[in-house]
Amino acid sequence: MTVAESLLIAVLGGLFGAISTVTVQYLREWRLRPRLIVTWDRRDGGCVVLTPVVHATTLEPLGECRYLRLRIDNDGRATAKSACVSIVSIRRRVPGSGEDNFDEEVMDLTYPLARPTRATRADIPPKTHRFINLCHTSRMLDGTQEFAFDIEVNPIRMKVKYDNSAADYEVELMIAADNVTGRRVNAVPIRHGGAFDSLHFQ
Repeated sequence: MTVAESLLIAVLGGLFGAISTVTVQYLREWRLRPRLIVTWDRRDGGCVVLTPVVHATTLEPLGECRYLRLRIDNDGRATAKSACVSIVSIRRRVPGSGEDNFDEEVMDLTYPLARPTRATRADIPPKTHRFINLCHTSRMLDGTQEFAFDIEVNPIRMKVKYDNSAADYEVELMIAADNVTGRRVNAVPIRHGGAFDSLHFQ
């Protein structure tokens, strides 16, 4: 065997070893990665929630809220770090008035029961799930009602635009985490009939 042949065998052996190491490491990380699944179903106890509104300090009843929430399952083998669901666009159809879109911002949804209040990120361990707020209606004891999307910061122009008008919505979402590549989620269809208890998934 010549020196050149020996050198070539050594180089190819080293290259094969490096490729094998990288491939095995990639496959291991791929196998152990988080796998996030977003679903919504009115029959799921956590997706449509009625909850009282109370005063922050006195706990005096002020009204009630009806929430539509998305279920996020981590079907993978590692914890999803700082999982976040964002609204990418909202398409609204108003009976007799046509349709319009709101896609000026990417707006992060908020987790219920998370601290700090209106938190938009949470860890999701493997084989567990979390619910995240999508939108709600509220009915206060003074008779006022409201419809709103549960985003971290609600633009005034969006709040005024959607307010309490009866409409069908398709909400396009994106989900990501620190260790999960962001991806789009199928548009979520919801209907708000203009009244407190008319909000539901279609």
